[in-house]
Amino acid sequence: MDQNGNPLSSGTSITVEGAGKDFILAGDKEVTLPDTQSRAWTTFSFSVSDAVDTTIAANRLVITIKSSGDNGRGSLIFSGIVR
Repeated sequence: MDQNGNPLSSGTSITVEGAGKDFILAGDKEVTLPDTQSRAWTTFSFSVSDAVDTTIAANRLVITIKSSGDNGRGSLIFSGIVR
């Protein structure tokens, strides 16, 4: 959403990617916004879960969220551990 809580412009793409191993990324991983004024198009979700029931090793996971469109580009990167 923009600074006023409105949807971004039509055609804006939002992607969520994960880098690591033994994880499952589900949900809104690739979205292209339509031409809308609905604030319902300002909320998306994804989840990360273990792909293996048990593991001895702790694996680093990096999540990258990117948006690109007429409003500009933005990204957010954060990390965690998958066990």
